[in-house]
Amino acid sequence: MIYLILSDIHGNLPALEAVLKKEKGNYEEIINLGDVVNYGPWSSECVQLLDTIPRIINMTGNHEEYFIAGAYSDPGKVSELFFRVNFPAFTERATIKNYRGNFILNGINFVHTINDENIFADTVVKIDSDLCIGHSHRQYKNELNGFTIINPGSVGQNRQFINIISYAFYNSEENRFYFKQIEYNVDAVIKEMESRKFPAACINYYKEKNRA
Repeated sequence: MIYLILSDIHGNLPALEAVLKKEKGNYEEIINLGDVVNYGPWSSECVQLLDTIPRIINMTGNHEEYFIAGAYSDPGKVSELFFRVNFPAFTERATIKNYRGNFILNGINFVHTINDENIFADTVVKIDSDLCIGHSHRQYKNELNGFTIINPGSVGQNRQFINIISYAFYNSEENRFYFKQIEYNVDAVIKEMESRKFPAACINYYKEKNRA
């Protein structure tokens, strides 16, 4: 079976729509590694769109946990400022409560992250299985302790190049991952945040990111 692996959509509806349109017919099921919500202005709409897909496995990210709790547990960051703007308008708490903690396929643990850490390609971490994780918004493959860590990168908030959508495919019969990246117009996100009168710090967070 071919799985489309998505992670860290972060309320970015144009990016989510772009990848689903680009890869229509190229997969049989989606594995979503979490953080569908917050940052971008379309948290509810992204959850709603994923909910229309008949074959999808949704994992809980830390931002889903914040939205379920109704409180942000890591204050003082720009992400908390985004939470204050996005959470009051969010309508899909009942849906994200049904997201799962992890999913295991072919011995690979698909989960948002481990130890609530940002794990990058050069991060040394003790693992006891193959992993497919998100959270750090960087696309990479790393061999560690005899196991493999795969990160498909971020759909909605690539932290290397903000206008690039990163994702992956997994062929379960061949037990093989392969990475994809496509470009999209991030200015549409910025324009929507401006129209909704997001704080300047939130808007500048996107404006000041590097572009490919």
